[in-house]
Amino acid sequence: LAALGLDSVELGVQTFDDAVLETARRGHTGADALKACRDVREAGMGLTVQLLPGLPGHTPPGLARDVDFCLRAMPAAVRLPPCLVLAGTGLEELWRAGRFEPWALPATVEALALAVDRLWGADIAVSRIGLAPEPSLERAVLAGPRHPALGTMVRARAVLAEVARRLDGRRAVRLEAPQRVSGELFGHARELERAYESLGLARDR
Repeated sequence: LAALGLDSVELGVQTFDDAVLETARRGHTGADALKACRDVREAGMGLTVQLLPGLPGHTPPGLARDVDFCLRAMPAAVRLPPCLVLAGTGLEELWRAGRFEPWALPATVEALALAVDRLWGADIAVSRIGLAPEPSLERAVLAGPRHPALGTMVRARAVLAEVARRLDGRRAVRLEAPQRVSGELFGHARELERAYESLGLARDR
């Protein structure tokens, strides 16, 4: 396929955790996924990895381990749509039977922000957080961390973590950022405004 002009491949890895993959009946192992990542890169093609945080048995520490594997695989980009319960799926049956509980939104935002921070630090792009809005999808979602501003909430926390890390305990005097990211600095509905103030960065700075 590379010889025919294909230049990029996205792999639906979902997770590198073998137990979670087996529960989800994915049909591959974490080692299989790592090999597939390596094969794509060795073929000279761009690689995007899709992770699916929150599958049955998956935890925020599990997502952190998935990021560890991504840092080994070194894709060009990662997509992070958290697991949702959709009508008409096997996951709906587990959820209604009380055998599966999706991640809560606050825990999802926190875990994804940590993941994004580390991926950015390794120069790996995060091409999407959450799923693209579609009317049919919205009607099908029964449970899970779905929010129209999920990407903004996650990216803003990742940026805040980077700012705090660079300050290293000091208080800032001024922060300059590109105009294109200014709308995300304070997060959704300015929820991070006080956190920036604690770093010395009131709005006028």
